[in-house]
This record gives sequence, C-alpha cells and structure tokens, in this order.
Amino acid sequence: MRSLRSPHWILPFRNINLNCEALIVAISLEYLNAAMEKAEYEQMEDGRIFATIPRFDGLWAVGRTQEEADKELFSALKGWLHVHTKLVSSLRPRLAV
Repeated sequence: MRSLRSPHWILPFRNINLNCEALIVAISLEYLNAAMEKAEYEQMEDGRIFATIPRFDGLWAVGRTQEEADKELFSALKGWLHVHTKLVSSLRPRLAV
C-alpha cells in the first residue's frame, strides 16, 4: 500500500493546466448568482426596496429601485462572504504538511 504522501498519486494530474485563481472566481460567481436567485424584496413605506437573502444573517440592502437594491445586495453579499470565509479560515486548524 502506498502512502498518501507519495508523489505517485499526483502524477496523473501533472499535465493538467488549471488556473486555480480562475477556478475559484468561477465557483465564487456561481455561488453568488445562486444566492442572488433566492433574494427577497419588500417595498418599504417610503417607496424604497428592501432586499435580503434568507439564511445570510445580517445581510440586507436598500435601493430606490429593485435594480439598485440588487446591485447593493450583490455588493453586500460579496463583502459578507469575504468576511465569513476569512473568519472560518482563521478558525480552521492548520495542518502540518
């Protein structure tokens, strides 16, 4: 039985040219778009649009139109994810390699 630390398990993948940063961006955009599809809107008494996404605690935005609220919500969602992924990664134990 080979050890998982053996470089032999990497060999089949050494010719694959993946740009990890581009892959992360693509996955992030897919996640952001999926989350935005769940957005909920409510017109406030002053006529502005309140936007939120269920299960994203504390995430909301307001705009004069739904389009403006959408843009604000998307921007807030990106920030929300950035903060929460940094928080989670700082709490994750580091593995010795």
